[in-house]
Amino acid sequence: MGSRPSPALAAEARALRDLLAGVYPGAPFDLETEAVLLLSDEKSPARASGYPAALLTAVEAARSRLDAAGVDWRTAAIEARYARVGPVADAVTRVTSEQRETRSDRLDRVVTHKVWGMLIFFGLMALMFQSIFTLAELPMNILERGVQSLASWTADLLGPGRCAALLPRASSRA
Repeated sequence: MGSRPSPALAAEARALRDLLAGVYPGAPFDLETEAVLLLSDEKSPARASGYPAALLTAVEAARSRLDAAGVDWRTAAIEARYARVGPVADAVTRVTSEQRETRSDRLDRVVTHKVWGMLIFFGLMALMFQSIFTLAELPMNILERGVQSLASWTADLLGPGRCAALLPRASSRA
């Protein structure tokens, strides 16, 4: 991709610019840009109802000449944009040549390994499973004792009878 359009494309764009200047003297838009857009946009004759027929015929003739010369007029505007933007991007972009491996990169390499990663995953899952049951034992015991104390207190409050027989007793759990 060069920074300049092909000579054939530049000549056709200048010729269209001159035709546009005759049709729109003192136009508030850039005639050369309009010429390149007319030349490179396949849909422009269909949507260019405001252009005279002679100009549209000139556009079609220019495209035919460019096709015969082996110039791709469809990508002209795109290539011109990239040719213009490329040097700007090069001027403002800084490329660092040395990339060091971070601690996160080393850790990722281990935990995403086919074998070691799976072993680490299953080990962590086993640790989580075991810690849930080990750490949950204390609150479960506290809750169980609280329920038993509440049941005993309620049974004592009710006294002997059929309702009190439905409550769990601390002595029956042992």
